[in-house]
Amino acid sequence: ALRRNDVTAAVPLLEQAVRLAPDSARAHQALGDAYGVSAQKAGLLSKLGWAKKCLASYETAVSLAPDVVAYRLCLLAYYAQAPGIAGGGRDKALATVREIQRLDPIQGGLSLINLHVSDKAWPEAFAVLEPLLAAYPDHGEFHYQFGRLASLSGLHRDRGIVFLRRFLAASPTPGETSRVQAHFRLGTLLEW
Repeated sequence: ALRRNDVTAAVPLLEQAVRLAPDSARAHQALGDAYGVSAQKAGLLSKLGWAKKCLASYETAVSLAPDVVAYRLCLLAYYAQAPGIAGGGRDKALATVREIQRLDPIQGGLSLINLHVSDKAWPEAFAVLEPLLAAYPDHGEFHYQFGRLASLSGLHRDRGIVFLRRFLAASPTPGETSRVQAHFRLGTLLEW
């Protein structure tokens, strides 16, 4: 039901799943997703209630499985998007990124870059990316990210072109950014 975006059906089913398996971090995370979609679809007066349920479900998932990065990524997305009145905020997002970095330096680095991008803090994003490129020189996603940052900011355009061409020349790996996106970013840089 959640995959069909039918939250009317998904919410009660996932609430039942949580009742039947209260120690299932995956069930809490899925319920948080359903609450989050419900919050997005809700009218102004009920958004906050759904949002707080979403946050509580994500926090429970993280407390049940603190070493699972995927659950922390859900919590990060919530903190980064939700206003302070709903429990979100940049400080909470940064603290969550630090935990993700501790568990997975690559995913944590990408998450921190994305936080800086959302603030259009280009120098800070490049400052996070440079040591990652040095530590993981063959990691294709970091090549793409450099080109992405260059195309969004207009900074370091020549290096961005080099990194995007390197990304496009390598064989794709599962979970990596699509080649279509890389071509788009390269086109943006060449247009500059």
